Order: sequence, then C-alpha cells, then structure tokens
Amino acid sequence: MLSVREHVLTPTATLAVDVVVFTLRPDTVERAWQVLLVPRPDPWSISRRALPGVLVDEDETFDEAARRALLVKTGIDARDWYLEQLATFGSPTRDSRGRVASISHIALIQSDNIKIHPVETDSPAEWCPVTAIPWSDLAFDHAAILREAINRVRGKVRYAWVLFQLLPPIFTMSDLRAAYAAIRDPSVLNMSTSNVRKLFRRLIDDQALVAVGKRAEARGRGRPGDLFRFDGPLTGTWDRELPW
Repeated sequence: MLSVREHVLTPTATLAVDVVVFTLRPDTVERAWQVLLVPRPDPWSISRRALPGVLVDEDETFDEAARRALLVKTGIDARDWYLEQLATFGSPTRDSRGRVASISHIALIQSDNIKIHPVETDSPAEWCPVTAIPWSDLAFDHAAILREAINRVRGKVRYAWVLFQLLPPIFTMSDLRAAYAAIRDPSVLNMSTSNVRKLFRRLIDDQALVAVGKRAEARGRGRPGDLFRFDGPLTGTWDRELPW
C-alpha cells in the first residue's frame, strides 16, 4: 500500500506541448492567414494532420519544449520566435495512448525566409489557410486547440501590437491594412490608407511606428505608399481597442 507521500509524488499524467504557428502568406485576403500543420507519422491513425508537439522532458521549461517541438517536427529553428502560452488542454480522453495534458502555445512569424524540412516522415509540414483547415482530419483535440488559438489572435490584434510580428521589417499602410483584413474582416480592405494611418497616428507620434523616409516600389497605378518599420515592443497595447 502506498504511503501518503508516495501517493502524492506519483505522477498521474504526462505533460506535452503543442504549438499553433500562424503566419501571413501571399494569397487572397480570405486565404492569406495560415497555420502550420504536420503530417502524422503513424500509418494506422485515421488523423493525417496535427499541430507540432512533443512530450516535455523533465529538465526543460514549457517554452523550451515548444521550441524543440518546432525543431523536431518541422526542422525549424525557433529559438528567437515570439511565443506565448495559450491554454492547458487536459481531458482524460484527449489521447487514447494514455493521460496526456497539453500546454498549448501560439507562435506568430513572418514566413518568407522559413525553410521547412521533413523530419519524421517523407512529407514536410505544410501551411494551410485558416479558412480551409481540415477540421475532421486533425489528431487528438487539436481542432479545439486551433479554435482557441484563432479566437485568441483575432481578439488580441484589436488591443495588442502582436500583429507586427507577422509583417516584414519594412511595410506600408496598405500591408498593415491587408494583415488586419486577413485576420479580422476582409471588408477592412475598403478603408482608405489615409484613414488607416489616422488610426495608427498615436504609434507614429510615439515612435513605435517609424517612417523610413522612402516609398514602396511602384506597382501599377497610383502613388506608392510610404514605408514604415515597427520599433515598439510586441507586448505593447493600444489605448483603446481598434474598431475592426
């Protein structure tokens, strides 16, 4: 019979991390916001896609485990990425192989220079538009994790500055408008760039958004937009929520 001390110290669940990686890619506004999904390596599974995830080693933090998950599942070095914890998912039935609780994370990255390599299978991880996620094809409770992550980011870009993590180092107000449209509402594209600039006037005045003194390359008709860079902290917040 176990003593009280032995019973308390006996683990009842294994800890894992799963990472929801979001990016913006060149596509239509409805398909530009995308998430990274990895192929399942086990051929007997009915689920063919999953979020990058690993079991947590006893000597690593959750943040370290999340970055390791991206390396071993996708071949991506995420040591300098923006990561934040999303939520803990611990249903006793979420994994048929045993009791596993997942501490899920969100990563926001600008993916133009990211190289994805196959690690556990012959097929590499793939970007999937958020509007085209194969919900019924996801492993475990990853559909629930993804829905939570989508809601978190859609809400957070209204009051926090994290969206700038998805933009290139130098961008225009049109680029900023397109990013919000992809995540929040395609109708935002109907807003003029001058009105977009007015919404961000406080950031410009505070030097969080800095004009670089150049214009974008000309693309068709119309005057190219001014170029900006973001110099503020990703943890910054708006004075009030954006109206989109």
